[in-house]
Amino acid sequence: MAELSVTGALISVEMVISLLKQRLHLKNDVIEEVERIKSWLETLQAFIMYHDEDRAVHSKWLDRHVEKVRTIAKEIEDVIEEFELHSQHVSHGTELAQKASEFFHDIKHYVPLNDTFHKITAIKRKIGDFIEQHQIIKDINVPGSGTRTRVLVNPLNFDDPDVNNKLSSVYKDLPSDLKSCFLYLSIFPQGYDIDCGRLVRLWVAEKFANERDGKTAENVAEEFLNELILWNLVEVSRRYSDGHPPRHCRVHNLVLKFIFSKCEEENFISIISKQSSRRPKLRRHLSVQSACTCSSGNTKEPAGRFKNLVIRGNSRACRCWSRDRDFSDVRSLFIFGSDNDSVSITGNRFQDFKLLKVVDLEGSSLTEFPKRNYKLTLVRYLSLRDTKVKAINDRSIKKLGCLETLDLKQTNVTELPKKIWRLKKLRHLLAGRKTANNFADSDSVQGVKGIENLTNLQKMSFEKTVKIFADFDSVQGVKVFEGVQKTDLQTLSRIDAGQNGKIIKELKHLSQLKKLGLTGLKKEFGRDLCESIKQMRHLTTLDLCASTKEDYLELGDLDAEPPLSLQRLYLKGRLEKFPEWISSLKDLFCLRLKYSRLQDSPLNSLKNLPNLVELHLVDCFAGEDSEELTFKTSSFNQIKKLVIDQFSELHTIKFVEGVMPGLQQISLSRCPKLEMPPLGINKLSKVEELTLYDMNQDFIASIRRVGEDRAMVQHIRVIHSFTLNGQSWSVENLSHSSTL
Repeated sequence: MAELSVTGALISVEMVISLLKQRLHLKNDVIEEVERIKSWLETLQAFIMYHDEDRAVHSKWLDRHVEKVRTIAKEIEDVIEEFELHSQHVSHGTELAQKASEFFHDIKHYVPLNDTFHKITAIKRKIGDFIEQHQIIKDINVPGSGTRTRVLVNPLNFDDPDVNNKLSSVYKDLPSDLKSCFLYLSIFPQGYDIDCGRLVRLWVAEKFANERDGKTAENVAEEFLNELILWNLVEVSRRYSDGHPPRHCRVHNLVLKFIFSKCEEENFISIISKQSSRRPKLRRHLSVQSACTCSSGNTKEPAGRFKNLVIRGNSRACRCWSRDRDFSDVRSLFIFGSDNDSVSITGNRFQDFKLLKVVDLEGSSLTEFPKRNYKLTLVRYLSLRDTKVKAINDRSIKKLGCLETLDLKQTNVTELPKKIWRLKKLRHLLAGRKTANNFADSDSVQGVKGIENLTNLQKMSFEKTVKIFADFDSVQGVKVFEGVQKTDLQTLSRIDAGQNGKIIKELKHLSQLKKLGLTGLKKEFGRDLCESIKQMRHLTTLDLCASTKEDYLELGDLDAEPPLSLQRLYLKGRLEKFPEWISSLKDLFCLRLKYSRLQDSPLNSLKNLPNLVELHLVDCFAGEDSEELTFKTSSFNQIKKLVIDQFSELHTIKFVEGVMPGLQQISLSRCPKLEMPPLGINKLSKVEELTLYDMNQDFIASIRRVGEDRAMVQHIRVIHSFTLNGQSWSVENLSHSSTL
């Protein structure tokens, strides 16, 4: 089928219509011409869907004509993208209008288009009248668009011998945009653990997911992913500890094999394996995989133009396809693995990828971002994550005016280019590096003046190092100049409040903010901070860190008007008293109290939070009664994970019978006076994992196989103890009393 190709052309046409209506003063006939093209493509889309559904009229003759439809649709998309590329270099509306008029004149008199239209008309007569399109196009649910009117088959069972037929049935009922998302999974190697956030951002960059019904494109993409998971087309391989959205996913081998077969039909992807004897024609999405074991087995050279090219093999294969190759049609470039030749061969020809929209070099051996990238003006997604790149200079980034995602995590980049403020479409800015060095301080990359111009920013993370034992100063915020006053920011994380806290006042303009992370806070900033938070009606994550271990967080002004939409709350710093407004957060499912050093236990204020799933208590209670922590009956009913860390005086933990009935994980760290396991832990029947970090040796000895308290933890399936010896860790598996 060619439905995806026509859908892609439709999306491009709609983008041009939006551009013309919003930015240009053109004659009505120019706009009308675009609308006619859109209408024609919609007619083609209906015809193609009918052809795919009605297998009774299926014939090779018909397939050949559908193939021509696909080719013309992609040529239309090419011309539009060329127009978009030219528009990037035009500064005045009149010049852009002239370009638009020339473009539509070419389309109107495009001979192949006109010829194909007549052929489609002839085909329509043979397959029957489909003027009443609502009787032909099946009423298929699009995630997020409303009520489901057609029930799909049951979720897939991979033990079912008829699984391939059911896969076909499920696939046929997927909406076209969801089909694109599904086929896009072929980009990743077999068995690859796919980061769900990365996948969502890629789908958005590819325009598979767009804003709809008041939802952001990212929200729509997440719904698409959940839909694929629901029908078992995608498997969740890892979730966040609080049980909420999937963190990583992967594709079952049977599903991946099915995807490859559909990709061949749609010319969405081609695969080169080590055994390939012929070179395929270049697809629009190029994936270089230097170490992969999966292949579709199809080594024939397919005809026509394509969306994807997957290279499975080593640098020899890379040299093969790159020799004398025209890259001008490639829209997306992926490199998997650390093969040096693959990176250098591709990097040396960056100037040839003039229509690139996605560049994902994650995990490659890249040491320097290619300097010859001056033609990459259409790139929406750029990932250098986990590479050896040390710097991104102004010259490299100033042309990337369409960039929406810039991922520099796990690189050696410590300073952002000054001209990053020119990237006004930026939605996700991720930077920083994590290391395994024990107790090593972490830094965030240095921010730059002009962040207020990043009007579409949704995510900004600047975390460089996370320690196994995260001391107070383990995370530092990025320095930002005043001027953050854009209402459409959705995520702003790891921002340093500065010496005078002026930026805190400006945060009140960010009424659409969903995630906020601040460091360097002082007590005197409290009133302004609370006033700003009150304006954030959509805030779901709040991460606040004081300037030093002795500085206080002042949050009392939120008592009268708390942020009730909060789901995650992280407080790091001294508290004079527990903020009572936290007790009213009915949607809160993760709370981290660190270094609060309260004089009164916070447990009574927290015990009745109805949805609290994860609780971290780190040096948060230092009063007279801090020698004992008692979790009373009929409380913390939803808790699944409990972390207790750095209670210097704690010698007793009590779980009263009936408390935490769903508790699954317990982590105890650096409580030097705690010499025995928590009393009542033997009544917590659902606990599956107990993890100890640098705990008292008497405590560890007591729960070994011959220890006097072994019976208290005998029901716990996994028990690990980590002990720091100098600069290295030793791990003891106490479940089986063996040293690893």
